[in-house]
Amino acid sequence: MPQPSSQKDYLNLLVTENEFNAFCVDCQDNRVSIANITYGTYVCEKCSLEHIENFPIVSYLKPLDEVWDPYQLKITEVGGNKLFYEFMREY
Repeated sequence: MPQPSSQKDYLNLLVTENEFNAFCVDCQDNRVSIANITYGTYVCEKCSLEHIENFPIVSYLKPLDEVWDPYQLKITEVGGNKLFYEFMREY
């Protein structure tokens, strides 16, 4: 099933208009292409492979170009790299 254009536009807007979401939350070097639904963050393909390898049970990863369900879309509304940074700053 192809991704609806409204969903594609919404996800694209999240990672192009928001400077914090545009680059990987882990390495901060690469453009994002995958969301970590578990934490509501965005990662690059290289770092997503690290998550799969090292944290297969903890990290639920979702490519931005796949069809998303309502729960996954809700995570994008309440999450994001900036909020994750702010939360982790104390640690």
